[in-house]
Amino acid sequence: WFNKAEEKYGKATEANPHDADSWSNWGNLCAQRGIAATNSNEQERWFNEATEKYRKGTEADPNHASSWNNWGVLCTSQGKAASDADAREHWYAEAEKKVARALEIAPRHVVYWFNKACLASLRQDVKACVDALEQWRDCKPDASSAELDNDPDFDNVRDTPEFQEFHKKLADNK
Repeated sequence: WFNKAEEKYGKATEANPHDADSWSNWGNLCAQRGIAATNSNEQERWFNEATEKYRKGTEADPNHASSWNNWGVLCTSQGKAASDADAREHWYAEAEKKVARALEIAPRHVVYWFNKACLASLRQDVKACVDALEQWRDCKPDASSAELDNDPDFDNVRDTPEFQEFHKKLADNK
């Protein structure tokens, strides 16, 4: 189904090269292929394809928040896949820039704040993580501590007093 979807996105972007949604969705498809890749060369190839699609999406519409956020999520995936600390930090820094741009455009978007919190945790920045989670909760009145419990991105901060305090406040509100 990947091939059929890729063909459809190719036709859609050829018909309308200024359709940021199509570019972003095509980027998501390529990113998923990269995540599902069975070897690092294949993964890198698909991640590069996804990067190109997100770049075209942000060129088609520089205010297309979804393209920026999705590109940030891709950079986060590249950081997780990196084999050394310097490469990991490079990708996380790139992800932070992309997600920050998405939040400039859509400052009340729940998913973007959650992604920012995950990224801060991956970078072991407890304060930035909890600050982003506070924003996430403010944008999502029905936020649940259960949403944090099984997300491995929070493993770096899960046992810190700051995260535990936020988690307890969130759990107590329900």
